[in-house]
Amino acid sequence: MIAEFWINLGTSISVWFASLWPDFTPPAWVSGFPDRVNSLLSSLSGVGVWAEWGYIAGVVAFVIVVYISGFVIRFARWVWSLIPLVGGGS
Repeated sequence: MIAEFWINLGTSISVWFASLWPDFTPPAWVSGFPDRVNSLLSSLSGVGVWAEWGYIAGVVAFVIVVYISGFVIRFARWVWSLIPLVGGGS
């Protein structure tokens, strides 16, 4: 429901922005985007039988945590290298 609101808002803004030029009409795929997303999500709703979404969410969360921790470590190394007489390259 919230995602549908943001998709409709983005579509409305893009259609409005494209309609600022009088001789340009937005293509149908821009204004029909929310309908395509809804049909895609409705067709994916039956996949829950074969895919363990809890396991998939855990794996995705683990990958995101690994990436974030890598960036935090890199940032800390960069900050440490800025301290005079400590040195080191980033």
